[in-house]
Amino acid sequence: MTVTGVSVKDCVGTGVVLGSQCVATNAAIRRCEIAGNATGVRHNGYQDGHLLAYLGCDIWHTRPARPQFSHCIISNNTGNGVAVSGRGYCGPVFDNTLVVRNGGHGVYLYDYRANAAGGDAYLVYCTIADNGGTGVDTSADLNSSYAHIVNSVICGNLIGLKGSTWGPIAAACSVVSGNGTEVAGESVTRTGCSDASIDFAVAYGDRSAYYPLASSPACGLARSLTAADFVAEPADDLVGNPRRNRDRRRVAGCFTRRVPGLVILVH
Repeated sequence: MTVTGVSVKDCVGTGVVLGSQCVATNAAIRRCEIAGNATGVRHNGYQDGHLLAYLGCDIWHTRPARPQFSHCIISNNTGNGVAVSGRGYCGPVFDNTLVVRNGGHGVYLYDYRANAAGGDAYLVYCTIADNGGTGVDTSADLNSSYAHIVNSVICGNLIGLKGSTWGPIAAACSVVSGNGTEVAGESVTRTGCSDASIDFAVAYGDRSAYYPLASSPACGLARSLTAADFVAEPADDLVGNPRRNRDRRRVAGCFTRRVPGLVILVH
């Protein structure tokens, strides 16, 4: 299943629910906006926020899934921005996606499992900022699955990264700074990352745009991608600006640069 260019806003309940207990689910959500949805959802005894990816399989864990979110905006939801939950094999992939100003965690990975077909979670060229909870949280994971964060920006959250022994986080070539607490929990590693203050371009006098300034530590920090990252080197950023995919020119986060006259606001 592929969903492209859809806006889901101001729902009384959950904005998007993806789920499968009988068949493999490899949904592709591309260039969509999920914003301002109001209440949580209860599934398998677990209450959560507003983009709920409950994917995988039946009670016997035989249906792997790898949902993909590309060039999406997930903002201003009352609860978590993204929650990947369930007792199945689920290896979500996010790229060039903006997850900001949600009331709970930005990305909450709970009880997801790795296997050959599903695998770990990957967040590549993402900006996760100004969320009321943790930017990326695996602290409740029970199944020894990694969350890989590559070429991303994690800032302005209550906690930047929170891992656990059973839900390790491996961040590479990313900015993790300006959070209330940068790292919490256990089993969080950072390789080639920056803790320097991140500067964003300011639109209309407030922090509505998340473009990095030229002085940002995100500029030149990102590395080239490999097959192990599960994302091909992108040709463009969240809003279609071409990526400069040469060494020392790559920019971490969902925006590569700001184009004069083009402003994207996250209300």
